[in-house]
Amino acid sequence: MKNKKSTIQLILMGLVIIVMNSKAQVKILFDNRKAESAGNADWVIDADVHNLSFSSSGAITTTGTESNAQRIPTPAQSGITASTAETFWNGGISALAVDMAKKGYIVESLPYNASLTYSNSTNVQDLSNYKVYVVCEPNIVFTAAEKTAIMNFVKNGGGLYMISDHSVSDRNNDGWDSPKIWTDLMKNNSVQNNPFGIDFDTTSVTGNFSGTFTNVSSNLQDSLLHGPGGNVTEVLWANGTRMTLNPANNASVVGDVYKTSPASGNTNVLVAHAHYFKGKVAAIGDSSPFDDGTGDSNDVLYNGYFTDASGNHQKLLINTIIWLATSSGVATSVTENSRNDFSVVLYPNPVNNELNLITKEKITSVEIISYLGQKTDAEIIDSKINTEMLSEGCYIIRIVTEKGVMNKSFIKAK
Repeated sequence: MKNKKSTIQLILMGLVIIVMNSKAQVKILFDNRKAESAGNADWVIDADVHNLSFSSSGAITTTGTESNAQRIPTPAQSGITASTAETFWNGGISALAVDMAKKGYIVESLPYNASLTYSNSTNVQDLSNYKVYVVCEPNIVFTAAEKTAIMNFVKNGGGLYMISDHSVSDRNNDGWDSPKIWTDLMKNNSVQNNPFGIDFDTTSVTGNFSGTFTNVSSNLQDSLLHGPGGNVTEVLWANGTRMTLNPANNASVVGDVYKTSPASGNTNVLVAHAHYFKGKVAAIGDSSPFDDGTGDSNDVLYNGYFTDASGNHQKLLINTIIWLATSSGVATSVTENSRNDFSVVLYPNPVNNELNLITKEKITSVEIISYLGQKTDAEIIDSKINTEMLSEGCYIIRIVTEKGVMNKSFIKAK
């Protein structure tokens, strides 16, 4: 018995080392090539210089006052601790970036003059080097080559976050606003029509509305709504659009939050997600939830991230990026992709040193998975698992029995 306990301690110690090392490898890329800081917007995680100008022809020059995000935010994110304020960086979405850095992810910006490619070894910021690609309200249409890069990125395991704003929100006056740009990506690509099964409303009336909405999916296995960031109960749209889902194009697409009740179906969708081959996509119809109220002093910014919707936006966005960053088929919270025809009890939860696992089924294997998707085999000794060596955070225990697989979440306390 003593040898078995030593073995599981070594295994869990190895898991901690893997998790710690993996945090330096899981990278999130925030796009700033598509005029995301044009007009009264500042969708950047950090900008040391404010000199960009955006013309109606789609050209970008360094003759203006808009945020010019550099690749690596400064100060270095190695200085971020649990108590670091979002003002550590200067950008309208710096709060989200700081939150993700606190969870161990590496965050970078794709500058306006960089290239958007996939599987190009000469490009140091090739999408293949990142797990998640975040595009917050693009205002310049993607080229054919860029669309192919995005599709291949997702197809091969990447996570794409499509963030829209309301219709008629063309901030650089080039004829393209974000709903039209996302629609163009869906309908005019080298793969298929609407491969993700998500269609943004581009009409001037129905695609522009405001309000607080509590029509949240009742699916407790939805990782966007019930994840490490917390449980989401409402959202606030400050001029945003909606989506229509097309399961015929992508059978996996589902809605998370709706404009109308009931919180189900394929219309009036505010937040949605889907799988595509090895990758994942998430979509949201308003950029306001990302705005932390700080950034370019030339813009009028609002705090939608922390204060709107009673703080639910912060929970939703953290949950979404963690879900996108997790390898497909591995749950990030609750019981995504799990079997519900047998029961598993875990206690105590949160746990300090020892986790008890109770089920009537014969267990064939047990794995502990970090929120970054890293997993390792772990032994179970008399229905007990030693968690003493795990670092603080959210984990998934994946239990395989003769009846199937059950994924359960637990929190390791300090």
